[in-house]
Amino acid sequence: MPQISSSQIDRVLAKRKAGVSRRKPRTPKANAAIKALVPIRAESWDAREPGWIEADTVAHCGGNMGESFVWSLTATDIFSGWTEVRPTWNRGKHSVCEAFTEIERQFPFEMFGVDTDNGGEFLNYHLHDHMTNREKPVEMTRSRPYRKNDQAHVEQKNDPHVRQLLGYDRLGHEPLVAMIKELLEAWCVWRNCFTTTFKQIETRREGSRQIRQHEKDPKTPCQRLIDYCRENDDEATAEALSTWRSCHDPFEIKEWIETKLKQIWDLDSKLTAVEDGNELEKEEVARTAVRASNLRSAPIGRQECKHHPKRRTKSNPNQAVAKTSEAA
Repeated sequence: MPQISSSQIDRVLAKRKAGVSRRKPRTPKANAAIKALVPIRAESWDAREPGWIEADTVAHCGGNMGESFVWSLTATDIFSGWTEVRPTWNRGKHSVCEAFTEIERQFPFEMFGVDTDNGGEFLNYHLHDHMTNREKPVEMTRSRPYRKNDQAHVEQKNDPHVRQLLGYDRLGHEPLVAMIKELLEAWCVWRNCFTTTFKQIETRREGSRQIRQHEKDPKTPCQRLIDYCRENDDEATAEALSTWRSCHDPFEIKEWIETKLKQIWDLDSKLTAVEDGNELEKEEVARTAVRASNLRSAPIGRQECKHHPKRRTKSNPNQAVAKTSEAA
């Protein structure tokens, strides 16, 4: 049996090792000071109005957390299930804050509170100031460390809203971000307006069994908001949401999504093929693909309805959310 010494292995693999970075990816660290400003939410949700959000990030790293790649920020409304997803290049505090701004702009209701995990992309002064230093501050809370089920609402959305669309492959090229953003905008419209879900309305424990009760009839998140507005005598907002939904054709949006998704993976393949080439060649490939992808904009009704109707009602703390707890 042929044998080789460890020194010979090092000499043979020297050229390959030289091109591999051994540095760990730089991720923002959450410190104790900012954690003291964001209390822990250790109780179950009791949201009776839209505007209370859970948020999480998804890594499109392909199993390799090294270097730079695309992340997705997912935000889910507890009451209605309305979910928005936006891409970021890495997960620095500025890019995550910009993604939050885009998501908040697309919500058809006012945001009252946001619950996140303990990652440094959320627990930093930049995002904290963005949420709290405004005319109507947004309450920030966080889950308990290493308790993934504390954010069950958004965790269950990561698969249908992110993984089923973009998969698990690595998205490691920055020119993809703009195209993925357009894709996710249309994807969220399609899921929020035309995809029904069952909402859990009650849970109780009988002995060792946990009994969960769900809605008898599934509804789309958009329909839940329309019903909520009508129950609270807000016919104007309900009518605006109905009109906005009617601006969209689900079949046209789905066809556009499939086309855009193919363009994204074609561009990713071309950028990967020229990865060892010069920067000018990469830029030219990216410009050509982006120009081709912009020939047809997303059919999401922007000509008829440019923005979602925003609810401008005051929050009722007694109806909104369960109390926060400082201790796990």
